[in-house]
Amino acid sequence: METIRTFVALRFDEQTNAELERFIGELRRSYPDVKWAPAENLHLTLVFLGDVHVNDLNGITEALAEVGREFDPYWLSLRAIGCFPKPARARIVWVGCDEGSDETTTLQDLIATQLEPFGYRRENRPYRPHVTIGRAKGRHPLAFDHGVRKWASWHGGPTEITEICTMGSQLGRHGPTYSVLARCPLGQDD
Repeated sequence: METIRTFVALRFDEQTNAELERFIGELRRSYPDVKWAPAENLHLTLVFLGDVHVNDLNGITEALAEVGREFDPYWLSLRAIGCFPKPARARIVWVGCDEGSDETTTLQDLIATQLEPFGYRRENRPYRPHVTIGRAKGRHPLAFDHGVRKWASWHGGPTEITEICTMGSQLGRHGPTYSVLARCPLGQDD
C-alpha cells in the first residue's frame, strides 16, 4: 500500500516568509556550515505523522477540519533564535514564538488528540512551537552560542494563522521537498 511521509503544519504569509528568508541570509554569512532551510520549506510543525497510508489521508483531513472549525484564526509572532539540544552543541537552529505561542500549543494539543485514532503517538517531551531554520552539516554539532546572543532580540513580526496544512514530504538528494496535501481553514463552518 502506498504511503506518504506526512506532517501537520502552520504556513506563513509572504511577508513573514520574506523576513525569515532575509534573516536566514544574514545567518548564512556568519554560519556557512549550516544547511539553512529554503524559503519554500519554512513552516511550524504541529504534528509529525511519518509514513501515512494514502487511504488514511481523507480521514486525517476530516479530523483536522473538525479542529479547524472549532479554533479561531489568531496572530503569531516569530521572535528570537535558539538551538537544540543547546547552543554550545547545536544540531538544529530554530526561531521561536512569543505572541500566539499559547494558542499554537493549544492547537497542537487538539490536533494530537484528534489524530490518535490514526496511530499518532504523542512525544514524551512538552511541545515547544518553533520554526526549524537550519541543521548542522555533517556529524559534528555547531557552536552557536554567539549567534544566540547576537540575534536574541530578532523579531520577525506578526503573521495571521488562518489554516492548518497537511504536508507531504519527499526526501531527495538535496533535502526534502514539501507539498501541501490539504488545507483546513480555522474558524469556518462548512
